[in-house]
Amino acid sequence: MKTYLFDFDGTLVDSEYVWDVSFNRYFHEEKISASFSDFRQAVEHMTIPECAVYMHDVLELSQSPEEIYQRIHEIVIGLYQKEVKPIGGMAAFIRQCHQQGIQLGVVTSNRTDIVELVLHRFGIRDCFEKLYCTEDTHRPKKDPKTYEYILEDMHTTAQDTLLFEDTYYAIASAAQCGIQSLAIRSEINAREIAEHNVKMICDYTELL
Repeated sequence: MKTYLFDFDGTLVDSEYVWDVSFNRYFHEEKISASFSDFRQAVEHMTIPECAVYMHDVLELSQSPEEIYQRIHEIVIGLYQKEVKPIGGMAAFIRQCHQQGIQLGVVTSNRTDIVELVLHRFGIRDCFEKLYCTEDTHRPKKDPKTYEYILEDMHTTAQDTLLFEDTYYAIASAAQCGIQSLAIRSEINAREIAEHNVKMICDYTELL
């Protein structure tokens, strides 16, 4: 393989809890009686701005979607700056791939500033040639054309590319372009990934 693509949350970093903590903290601050867990499934593939609009409309909040987004984003940034940890062996594996001349890219629905912050925090930003964040590209991971665009932009082919992911919908999307995937296993995704016969690893120490 000449190119490795990495999802961010749940694949490079153990951050799946961030949304729940951030929104629940916001709900507590605003004395909202509902729990974010009641909405988790409905918004799990939304960006934070999209989620803020959804919460504003469904809960009929007095704050504007922009105000909701700004406060939640502040909480999220704090968690990524101080608490979020890498998937086991991740930084060492990324450095190893970079030294081997494999071109690396990130494909994520998360914000560019968050991805940049975390990659710099772990000392691996320079290892990545490209960051494909939905807010910049306006290309969601659920659309196979996103991966077609990335292959062309990185001057590579599906046969020479491997995707590291933790969500099956993205794996399936990439597969429509001929890209094979290696899934990062979690308690949440293990059953679905196994049902579709996608190879899994628990963390990157298995590849070192």
